[in-house]
Amino acid sequence: MDDFAQLPVDQQHQLLRALDEVPDIASRADFFLWSQGSLKLLLPHGLLVGLLLDERQQALQLECLQSVPYPADLLNRLRHPEHGYLARLARSCDGPGVFRLGDGAVTPVFKQAAPALAAEWQAMGFGYGLLLASGPLIDGVSSFIGLFGLQEAPSLTQGWLLRVLAPQLHFTLMRVKNQPAGAPDPTPNLIEDLTDRQLQILEWVKMGKTNYEISLILDISALTVKNHLQKLFKRLNVHNRAQAVARLMELPAARGAINGQAAPGMVRADQI
Repeated sequence: MDDFAQLPVDQQHQLLRALDEVPDIASRADFFLWSQGSLKLLLPHGLLVGLLLDERQQALQLECLQSVPYPADLLNRLRHPEHGYLARLARSCDGPGVFRLGDGAVTPVFKQAAPALAAEWQAMGFGYGLLLASGPLIDGVSSFIGLFGLQEAPSLTQGWLLRVLAPQLHFTLMRVKNQPAGAPDPTPNLIEDLTDRQLQILEWVKMGKTNYEISLILDISALTVKNHLQKLFKRLNVHNRAQAVARLMELPAARGAINGQAAPGMVRADQI
């Protein structure tokens, strides 16, 4: 699959839309919204992972954006910058290209580590994965991007689409990495005005839980969950669940709360 004209018309539109929106991604929150919208429509997936490595194979940036809920311990096992599965997978790659995980095997490009990596992949239960390794680029930085949780074996068309998106994904990771730390917060009291319960609910929303599922987890009614969300949407000045998660991701005080670390007075999702 190497010709845009061979794509179905709807996929052509989806690809052009995804490419058109990339220059507007200026923050990790924007990246999250794009991954949940245009990218997921074009390439359905459960988890988008992105890793930047320097010339010494040290992690510079690691993103893990989930479209469906995965256990916190599984995500931690995947994304540790030194010993996590993604980092080990990237360091075992023997060259640039698009590769597939699943069917109990890892493509031969992953050298002698392939059998162990394949067994670990099966144990984690992500189904199929589509992986892109860039090889060294500017200043020796390389990117390793994965779409995990695919329901079926990736097609040649999906591999071609990921290859087309590769430069945009690489430089988006670079932009997110280079965001200035400690930028002034335009709403410094926002987090303080949210209750512990609202932060708990928002974390479960990020993990893809429905109002009913959250009500069972927190032992409250689904109507109470809905009321909390309506207040959250109003407070965050957003219109839906994905926008609420993305908005809170922009605020330094909240990042721990929605990335598996408890904010003051908050119970971590994996401890409830």
